[in-house]
Order: sequence, then structure tokens, then C-alpha cells
Amino acid sequence: MVDPKIFAAFIRDAELENIKLVSVDSALGEELGKGKSYNLSLKTKFPFKKNETCVFIFPTYKVFFEDDEGNNSGIFTFKCEFSLHYRVNNIDKYTDDLVKYFADNNAKFNSWSYFRELLSNVTMRMGIGPLVAP
Repeated sequence: MVDPKIFAAFIRDAELENIKLVSVDSALGEELGKGKSYNLSLKTKFPFKKNETCVFIFPTYKVFFEDDEGNNSGIFTFKCEFSLHYRVNNIDKYTDDLVKYFADNNAKFNSWSYFRELLSNVTMRMGIGPLVAP
């Protein structure tokens, strides 16, 4: 469990310097099968690296259609990765567990709108209509 006071101190010490799109990969595969139902699946991860003054978080978002058994249907895949650069004062007083908690929460908040817009734009241009992530 992360101590809320220490987490609040980390947030005060962290300043988002920039957000960059690192990669995007999308593909159309098979057409939708008639009479079959599909679910949209979203997988995320937020790995990070830190140095003496900064934390770099690499939000990765994967979207695909699953069949009834939870398998990737091969109809559509989308993957993108961003790089978020945070300058952090007093970084050496914060544990990797705290940085991971920050990455899983605040980095998601800071990158979500970029992912959402990119997904909608790419799917619209692919002719499958704009998928809108919540």
C-alpha cells in the first residue's frame, strides 16, 4: 500500500515535461462473421525508467476484438505507445513501488486522451468507424 502523504509529495515534486507518440501499429484482418458476437478488448501497461532527475513512463495501449471465448479474433488490432517525461525533484527519496503506482494511475490519466483521440482517428480512417474509448 502506498502512503498517501508520500504519494502527494511525489505528485508535488513531479512535473510533466512532454508527451510523445513513440509508435502506432494497426491492422485490419478478417471481416466480422455473421451471427457472431465480439467484444472490444483493451490491454494496458505502464512500464517506466528513472534516472537521477527524471521518470520516463511508456504507456502502451492494445485494442482488439475478442470472440466469445476471449481469443483475439484477428479482425482488428491496434497498439500504440507513448513516452511521458516527468522531471522529479528529490527523486532519490522515492521507491520504485511508488513510481510504479504513479505510472499506473497518473500516467494513465495524462496519456488517456491522446490514446483515445488516436484510436478514434485511426479506426475512422481505416473505414471501420471511429471507436471511442470511454
